[in-house]
Amino acid sequence: KRTSDGFDTLSYHMHFWKLPKQTISTRFADDLDPLVAGCVCYTCQNHSRAYLHHLLDTKEMLAEVLLMIHNLTHYLQFFANLRESLKRGVYEQWKLSLCQSNHNYSVPAQ
Repeated sequence: KRTSDGFDTLSYHMHFWKLPKQTISTRFADDLDPLVAGCVCYTCQNHSRAYLHHLLDTKEMLAEVLLMIHNLTHYLQFFANLRESLKRGVYEQWKLSLCQSNHNYSVPAQ
């Protein structure tokens, strides 16, 4: 679905998930897990992958809202930890640990 500025939100979120469009219709249809295990965002705490699949499949606007909440939570945490690593002087360690892990934005101790 394109927004008024031409931004394709569904493709954007699927790129964030690294999923091709055709897999979203079957991969999460019966998956009752949160979008990302351990995520503290509203979406992951309150909704399953199956529910998000249903919303995407029926083209409900709530799907985009919930995915945006999830993505913004990760972006905000990422940049908060980036600022913290710079403040503590451990940016290079943080960058290295980030590159070696998947979604682990935590700042290493000095």
